[in-house]
Amino acid sequence: MARTWTVTHDFAFVYGGAELVTQQICEMLGDPALLCIAGDRRVMSSMARNARVLAPGFITASSYRYFVATYQMALARMRPIEGNVIASSYAFAHHIPNTGSKVVYCHSPLRQVWSASNEMRSAGDWKQRLAVDLFARPMRARDKAVASRADLYIATSRAVRDRISRYYGIDRVEIVAPPLDLPPAGLNIEDGSVRSGILWVGRVIEPYKKLGLLVSAMQELPDEKLTVIGDGRDLESIRGDAPANVEFKGWVSRDALADLYASHRLLVFPSEDDFGITVVEAQSQGTPVVAFRGGGALDTVEEGFSGTFFDEHNTLSVIEGIRRALDMDWDYAAIRDAARDRYSAGGFRDRLAEIVAQVDG
Repeated sequence: MARTWTVTHDFAFVYGGAELVTQQICEMLGDPALLCIAGDRRVMSSMARNARVLAPGFITASSYRYFVATYQMALARMRPIEGNVIASSYAFAHHIPNTGSKVVYCHSPLRQVWSASNEMRSAGDWKQRLAVDLFARPMRARDKAVASRADLYIATSRAVRDRISRYYGIDRVEIVAPPLDLPPAGLNIEDGSVRSGILWVGRVIEPYKKLGLLVSAMQELPDEKLTVIGDGRDLESIRGDAPANVEFKGWVSRDALADLYASHRLLVFPSEDDFGITVVEAQSQGTPVVAFRGGGALDTVEEGFSGTFFDEHNTLSVIEGIRRALDMDWDYAAIRDAARDRYSAGGFRDRLAEIVAQVDG
């Protein structure tokens, strides 16, 4: 890169797909400064050596969501960063001001006020409904104004590109899919006889992730077992209603996760996600995916080759999708090889560098 760049990131409390993207951006740029709105030091240090937070210390993993309505105004008042910025943003990272060029790698426009606002009004708790009613309109106006100042937008998927166009009125949007970061599995993933059960992986945030829908569907599949990997604010309520054939393991190590992907027959991905990194993580271990027909899964799941779809967010549709996938013959090695070739970290960095060079001059 010809000029000095700073990378900005939203909330780094758990190392997930957005954090992997930010880490790879930092690696591409040669270890630049990383500014997170708020985060955990251990997570931030895994993304970049030179990382710091902007928020005061009382904003923590358990409290940062309570301040959602304040971040835009607080960031608008901060002193601009000198030079160019790449914002890895799913919320407010692109609001951090700077004096030079700005490239936004957009995981999604802020879901709570854009794509998920109607869902939160209909299915969220009273606090979520009240927040949408009070804050969504002014937050959308500020968000659109800030987005219009960026020099270039990059989306994770066609679904996110379409949201950027619809919500921000920005039509020049490149697509660069997030990369994979999984170790080789210690299992023979080409042998379907070693695989059993159904897997779900992610942050348990409802109604967004739709884990509750999948858990309900398992009541009608008593001969199948569902393993849930992950944690989140809604885990306990879902666990309390789960049938006996659902096991909750919490978060596991990356090595253990790779083996879990490789030892299960299917991953079920019921949410309409922006991209869905767990879909390609599963495929990188040869595991086919049953996904809702929408969002990023339309880019990452090839019907009949690497997975299949269900069309409605109800238990009957989920059950039909799972049963259809269980009856299919899958080429596990072909699924693995295609995913690892398409979503390599090196390919991600190379493609991103080509695009950023258009702005870097």
